[in-house]
Amino acid sequence: MNDEEIAGISHVSATSIKLFKNCQRRWYETYVLDQRGESSPAMRLGSEVHELLEEYLLKGTKPGASKAGKIASAGLKYLPKRTKNYRVEASLADFPRPGLPILFKGFIDLYIEGDVPEIIDHKTTSNFRYALTAEQLATDTQMIIYAAHVLANVEAEEVSLTHIAYLTKAPHGAQRTTVTVTREAVEEQFADILLTVAEMIAASTAPIITIEKNNTFCWSYGKICPFYNQCQVTMNNIGVKNMSDKQLAVLDKLRGIEKKKPMVEALNEGNAPTPAPTPAPAQVTLFVDVGVLKGDPITRVDDALAPLVNKVCKSKGADHIALVAYNAGYHLLSSLIVEEGLPAGEYAVDSNSDFWKHCSTALCGVATKIVRGYK
Repeated sequence: MNDEEIAGISHVSATSIKLFKNCQRRWYETYVLDQRGESSPAMRLGSEVHELLEEYLLKGTKPGASKAGKIASAGLKYLPKRTKNYRVEASLADFPRPGLPILFKGFIDLYIEGDVPEIIDHKTTSNFRYALTAEQLATDTQMIIYAAHVLANVEAEEVSLTHIAYLTKAPHGAQRTTVTVTREAVEEQFADILLTVAEMIAASTAPIITIEKNNTFCWSYGKICPFYNQCQVTMNNIGVKNMSDKQLAVLDKLRGIEKKKPMVEALNEGNAPTPAPTPAPAQVTLFVDVGVLKGDPITRVDDALAPLVNKVCKSKGADHIALVAYNAGYHLLSSLIVEEGLPAGEYAVDSNSDFWKHCSTALCGVATKIVRGYK
């Protein structure tokens, strides 16, 4: 995708929803800008185990003596006999659910029909302590999405959710966890998932500079985020924010700045440009968690953003920005901050405020200097 294009998203999955909840910026890089990267060795091993289990369920083929085969073999005792009425790798498209704002994609590893249908998912893990408990399974985003699609196509009032965990380290073993949930519980949780999906749809068409990031997620799973360098905002006690080329390109487009041709290219075309003075950017200093004394010529960010907040609320017919449907108000406000900027001056903001929590990336993007205090 071109850096200056914002195409949005055409579908969602349980994995993308979970990532959005953990860090919206990492989700945006992965699913909106399609920066997927390569699969890890653990992911490749998990895929191989899944393929062997699929072959066993469809054809009765034993997994074999490879590492993946030994892992898969440990859980065969928890799988149904092939006489059962089941479907393997059933697409959510086989369980249509009308009225959704966007397509949900996913595959149910094993679906068993019955008065109480069962949804089974294979999970490889290095330690059983990472396996979900029955309580966690009953609220797991992936399983609730699967259950909501299944229940839209059957008359059952309950559905069983099962994880079979396969240990990837020797000695290989497996454990099965099952919980039964009601239609009412599934529908209630799926409604919450749809609210998150609505936020994702709104965020997917916003500039990257406006997307929130979760600094506590940079080292998730013991590894640094692959997008750390282009996303990290460096804030010392006194410092200037460093922005990536991609962020600068988006800002230039929003501000209507036309990218000039290099001098050599223009000369080659016979159109030597006349040098013109470049206007200096508005000097905006942002004081974060710095105590402001009475009489200081520093404006509170809340007051400075009031005209933009009123513009968002008026356009959406809301009395307060937090009341804009699907929490899209702050995304719209962030876009306006990037587009219109702030007048030259000094601004104070509390890191616990809603404006900082939702719009910090946009505010840092228009600041020429950031002074960080201590909370």
